Parts: sequence; C-alpha cells; structure tokens
Amino acid sequence: MHVPADNSLHRKQRGFSLLELLLVIAIMGLLAVMASGTLGMVDANRITTAALKLRSTAELARQTAITSGSPVDLRFYQPTTSPTGSSNDYTAFRLVTISGSVQTPMRIIRLPDGIGMRSNATSSTLLSSSNPCTITETTPPGGFLSTARYVRFLPNGGLDILAHLPSIPWCVSIAKSAAPAVANGLPTNFATVCFDALLGSTGIYRP
Repeated sequence: MHVPADNSLHRKQRGFSLLELLLVIAIMGLLAVMASGTLGMVDANRITTAALKLRSTAELARQTAITSGSPVDLRFYQPTTSPTGSSNDYTAFRLVTISGSVQTPMRIIRLPDGIGMRSNATSSTLLSSSNPCTITETTPPGGFLSTARYVRFLPNGGLDILAHLPSIPWCVSIAKSAAPAVANGLPTNFATVCFDALLGSTGIYRP
C-alpha cells in the first residue's frame, strides 16, 4: 500500500521566504528608530531638567546673598571617576555661604547619570581655564575632586567675577556626556545657563 508523503514536514523545514525576511528587517528597523527617538526625548528632558535646576539654584544663591548680606558661592565639581565619553565634565554643584572665615555648604546637587556640564572655553566659560575662580576644599563632597570652580554672588546682587574679567559672557552648558561635539564643543542637544555678571541674574538658552 502506497503512503503519500507528508508535505507538512517539508513546509516546516523550508524556512523564511525573501519577502518574510525583508518584512522582519523592516520591522526591526522601525522599532530601532522608535527606540532611538524615545531615548533622545529622555535625554532632552534630562538636560532641560538639569538646566532648570542649575538656574533655580543660582537664583537662590543671589537671593540668599542679598537677604543675608553675606556672599554665597555656587560651586561646581568634577567627579573622581570621569563619566563615560568625557574626561572633564562637571557633574554636580552646591551652594556655600560665606560668613567671615566660616563656610557653610548646602546639599550637593548631582546631575542625572550620563549628563554633564562641559568645561570648554567656548560653551562653559565658568568651568574653563578662563575662569580664575577656583577653590580647594579640605572636605569635598564624596566622589568629587577637592578643587572646585565657583561663581560668587555678592550682597549687592552682582557676581564677584565681574572684577576679574567683566567682558566675558559667563555661562555653563549642559549636555549628554558621551554625545560628540558638532560645534563650539557642544553636541546638537544641549542647554546653556547664562549669567549676568553685573546683575547676577540668569537665563537659559535651549536650541
């Protein structure tokens, strides 16, 4: 008796057709684009949040200096271990009130993981070598270098840095640490907090 061949076995073994493979590749590409866009939005939100936090902290420093009659430092810190993709980004800041020889630091504020404040002379003059204001702390925040850069808010509302280099536009730029620079030492996605040395006021530039 002749038994017909089981064609279902052959169908199971034939694999994917070219059309099916192309469809799978297209779907994977679409998912990758969607994921990349989502990650980009997350990074953009984190950069904006960090810039807003820095600006509000600077405004607090100015107001505290005016009301207390004592200078207040806004200090910036580099981590002892550099973030991925960057060798010199600053990743935290805090306020330090100055009353004679007594310095009272406030809570350290860390940027989100992977986000840093650039230190090149073009986009972050407050954190570059063009800023002469540096200080070495005997007890720096844990995980950060002892030498910090700072900008000092005075009781008159202005910045102490005005006496050093008044003509330079003082600013700090925030971006993803691993993002490659495309212009002025910055990637396409960044936020810059600008400081008015005379008035002590701040603003944010967000392209």
